[in-house]
Amino acid sequence: MKGGAEHMIKQAIIYLLLSTSFLSANAFSANAKCLLVTSYHDGYQWQDDNIKAIFEHLQSHCEIKYFQMDSKRNKSESNLTQKAAQAYRIVESWKPNVVIATDDNASKYFVVPYMRNHKIPVVFNGVNWTIDQYGYPFQNTSGMIEMQPIRDLLMVLSETTNQKEGVIIADNTLSERKTIGVFITIAQSLGMQLKPIFVEQFDEFKQEFLSAQDAPFVIVSNNAGIKGWNKASAISFVNKNTRTLTASTNDFMVDYVGLVMSHVASEQGEFAAKEAIKILRLGESWKPIIVWNHKTKNQVNATLLNHFIEKLPSHVKYTHQIHYESKD
Repeated sequence: MKGGAEHMIKQAIIYLLLSTSFLSANAFSANAKCLLVTSYHDGYQWQDDNIKAIFEHLQSHCEIKYFQMDSKRNKSESNLTQKAAQAYRIVESWKPNVVIATDDNASKYFVVPYMRNHKIPVVFNGVNWTIDQYGYPFQNTSGMIEMQPIRDLLMVLSETTNQKEGVIIADNTLSERKTIGVFITIAQSLGMQLKPIFVEQFDEFKQEFLSAQDAPFVIVSNNAGIKGWNKASAISFVNKNTRTLTASTNDFMVDYVGLVMSHVASEQGEFAAKEAIKILRLGESWKPIIVWNHKTKNQVNATLLNHFIEKLPSHVKYTHQIHYESKD
């Protein structure tokens, strides 16, 4: 009887410890606060996929407050500095346990001037290619650098067309100017030449796209900062006027180009969320890290790829490929 009583007491103690641990974890999660500062706006697919992954992995661990800088549509220096100041006022008043900053402008205008070596930990993601210009790493900052499969795409375009020259069209934003600079540098290392064209308006894009059809290939990098862009009109326009090989390294551009070899936005969001969870769990024992993305995917828009599909290298044609046809 005595042994049975001791066993029951031990079981009760174990149950009590487990219950206390569970309640503490729930209470901690309920009280934890995470501030998410994004560079862009809802409706921009890269950001939507990034943010979706963050919420999916993080929302059960903390209360999330969400602030958008909207820098694709409002690119002025005054707007960006004002938005960054607003974000920091939230930090001061709300006192989050961790801050997540997505893409370049959130790092440039918010993290660097306000959160560098701050007592609150920061996780960045989506910073294109290099972090040198922002002075990362900081003592309080982890992050994932955004790397696009540019070299792979350029090699496929050159092999498919047997040409070394092409045109690249992009919106006129900080992140795209940075990305196009990398495109040009990598192209030069491969003995290739790219003519960069930055556009502000949809009508300007259509004019430049038509002019570029005599080039062996055209890369359309990003449309998010192009004012007046209309998806249905753009699909109809490119379906009617595409005569050359078109491509992109952004998966959301598959409606408008024949070939996409892209990185994956959700990988950025998943990293940011999991790093934030580590911060919440480890507290002062957390150690910052800097990593790069690794996931890629290929997509083919059969409507626009036309006869070029037979000329694609087999490793692109048959590996991780999504066949897709755009409709007017």
